[in-house]
Amino acid sequence: MDAISDKVINIITKVLKVELGLIGPTSSGDTIEQWDSLAHATIIAKVEEVFVIKFDIMDMISMRTADDIIQKVRQIIK
Repeated sequence: MDAISDKVINIITKVLKVELGLIGPTSSGDTIEQWDSLAHATIIAKVEEVFVIKFDIMDMISMRTADDIIQKVRQIIK
């Protein structure tokens, strides 16, 4: 993993209050019980804060997995 992936995974881990090894690229609300809609909004807000970026509302809706978030961050900060 690279620095962006590590940061996003760490953010998700902290927001969901789960062990670091539990979150991977395919993790989502479908695979992690704690990842509900409120947690998703919190993850998005924290990612925006840490990376000093702003997601479009459609991006927020379409990002489902950790990898979706990682890829969108990469796209924005290019």
